[in-house]
Amino acid sequence: MDQSELAKKMLIWEALHRQLDRLEEEISDAVLILGQSQVVGNVRATYYAGRKTFDYEMAGRNAPEPIIKQHTTTIEKVDWKTVCELIGSEAPVKSQSEPSVRIKLED
Repeated sequence: MDQSELAKKMLIWEALHRQLDRLEEEISDAVLILGQSQVVGNVRATYYAGRKTFDYEMAGRNAPEPIIKQHTTTIEKVDWKTVCELIGSEAPVKSQSEPSVRIKLED
């Protein structure tokens, strides 16, 4: 392959790469709207809802004192998640990362 052929192939690669990037973005946007993973042929677009962080302390603060004391360590660390589970209190979501999509070819 000479320099001219290499240059042509590199320009074709650039154009195709940009096209695929745009196509991937369109697919990702559609899957985010659907809110669930999609599989078509050998292509999988996996939807990730985003990781949640719960505020167990806020939800468990009003638990009975014996439950709180039972799950408080000697260094005064309260296991708020267990406290909430025992009193049946659902913790509010403290934060959540952004949803995302990963597209790949399956073997």
